Amino acid sequence: MARLNHEFSPLPQRVGFTFNTTNVLLSHWLSCWDGHHPLLDIGCGNCLNSDQALASGAKVVATELNPKVIPELEEQHRGKGI
Repeated sequence: MARLNHEFSPLPQRVGFTFNTTNVLLSHWLSCWDGHHPLLDIGCGNCLNSDQALASGAKVVATELNPKVIPELEEQHRGKGI
């Protein structure tokens, strides 16, 4: 079995952990976009995948498990369409 070589770092203010790179399945996720309905980013963490989806022209709905960081994420990504 191939071992994925992605770094991750625990974030003290978040639930779980977040990767410092986009998900290895990002291109497959993006190919699911039908041009109309938004992609769903569950547990978006730092929104790297959502940012990439937006850059490709997709619509995105991002969710985060920790309600304490939602205001921070909203501020960081205001006006991006997430």
